[in-house]
Amino acid sequence: MNAVIDREGRVFGRVNLFDAALLLFAVVLIPTAYAAFLLFRTPAPQITSVEPAQLTYIEDRAAGGTELSGKLKVRGSGLRPILRAVIGGQAAVAFIFENPASADVLFGNLPVGAHDLVLYDGVQEVARVSNAVTIPPKVKVASARVRVVGNLIDLDEAAARSLRVGSQYPPNGTPDAEIVALGDPIPDAREIRLLDGLVEVVAEGRWQRSAAVVLECEVAAPLQCRVGPVSLGGAEVLLIVPGSGGALRLRVQEVVPADPPRLAEARIRFLAPADAIDLMQAGDRDESVPLVDGRAATIVSVEGRQIVEGDISLQFPVDGAQPPVSIRASERVAAVDAIVRLGVDATRDGWHYRSHPMKVGQSLTFVTPRYTMRGLVRSVSVPNAPVPERR
Repeated sequence: MNAVIDREGRVFGRVNLFDAALLLFAVVLIPTAYAAFLLFRTPAPQITSVEPAQLTYIEDRAAGGTELSGKLKVRGSGLRPILRAVIGGQAAVAFIFENPASADVLFGNLPVGAHDLVLYDGVQEVARVSNAVTIPPKVKVASARVRVVGNLIDLDEAAARSLRVGSQYPPNGTPDAEIVALGDPIPDAREIRLLDGLVEVVAEGRWQRSAAVVLECEVAAPLQCRVGPVSLGGAEVLLIVPGSGGALRLRVQEVVPADPPRLAEARIRFLAPADAIDLMQAGDRDESVPLVDGRAATIVSVEGRQIVEGDISLQFPVDGAQPPVSIRASERVAAVDAIVRLGVDATRDGWHYRSHPMKVGQSLTFVTPRYTMRGLVRSVSVPNAPVPERR
């Protein structure tokens, strides 16, 4: 023992015992500290894959009203919620952290081409994937010219009376819309929805005019006709007439082809309760849809009236039951044979009256302020027009 530590406390006569202890402690501490650093340090983010993902309403809410063009699923390791994403030098709309191995990146409009995805921690770049996002050239959206029929509403009297057939919007340059038919100015009636139906009131000092406006709509998606953000296929659609600067608001009632309709004649047998046998008269017009576009069916003549035996069917909801409950009863029924003149459009399935096929055996509903009758088409003729071919 004396050979190792001398009287002055030196190890092997060279190193002080206290210094030797400190040196031994340092030798043990350094690898321990390094091991702890490796164990507890935050791993650097790494990206192993970037894939396109489907946008949902959840992402729309997360975007807070910002327009979204796409979503990326980012997979890797070491991902953190504090990271931010940049695509092609443009900040992403959102970096949505899921777990250290997965996150979503939402982005807005990007230029055409390939773009790098870069992740930043503050201002420091921590991960990059070259050409992670490719934006293809935009394909021209298919469009079609249509005639949108409805009521121009919420006009002051001067503006309502100043409208003219042939007016184009905008008035200068290439027009986006053109008024092709107008009804007379009338006070602007509004419908208020109640629990058991609708009530109509008149807006003080406001006017409206029925109108037909020709414009272009996008038809890229099946069964859709869109003008900007508005789909014309829905109920109670309010359309800002393109090019009008917001001055014209059209409450849409129907959408038909832009070309004028073909004039057709049809023989129709209408059925109604016996008491209605004398109501239908020559000159009556179908007001179930707007009259202004020239397609409305008109009674040319009544060829016969007779009372026949039949059934009356009434449908009405009971306690919200769907479909409505139907009540049938034996009754004497009025059968009225009439010649009807109406505007039809050629489609790949034959002639259509608005959205309804005009074929023998099809039904047609005729509405006036005095009655509503449903009829059965017995014959249809379209003078000087070829029968539409099925394509």
